[in-house]
Amino acid sequence: MNRQLGGLAHSFRCAVKGIACCVRSERNLRIHLSIAAGVLLLSVFYDFSAVQWALLILLFALVLSAEMMNTAIERAVDLFSPGYHELAGRAKDTAAGAVLVTAAAAVIVGLLFFLNREGLTNILLFLRARPLIFCLGIAAYTILAAGFIFRPWGGAPEREGLWKK
Repeated sequence: MNRQLGGLAHSFRCAVKGIACCVRSERNLRIHLSIAAGVLLLSVFYDFSAVQWALLILLFALVLSAEMMNTAIERAVDLFSPGYHELAGRAKDTAAGAVLVTAAAAVIVGLLFFLNREGLTNILLFLRARPLIFCLGIAAYTILAAGFIFRPWGGAPEREGLWKK
């Protein structure tokens, strides 16, 4: 039994290492994470149901997972086809297209959730009552998100040595 728990713990460590590698090396994943944080901040003005929250969380997970799968496919293709090959390019383009489809669906659902009169009224009332706090909040989010997205995090994992044991 102890051996099984050790194997499970090792699997979780590998998964966390993979997530960390993607965050460090993939700007698009950092963009998706920043947008998710912005959506969560914006959601304080809305009274979402448990089902709406579940859908938002599911969409966050789907978009992030699609981006990570895209990264895995790109890395595998680069490993097995370091030079240009038309099929390798198609595989990478298809994986990127899957991310685009997932992100577009998330945007549509987000618009359906966030473009409602009650929530927009709450935002406008807050803006009218506390314009400085509102503007400082937007500025702080923008600066933090831009710093997170564009900070030089390092290169590809093969240069970082992340996969060494």
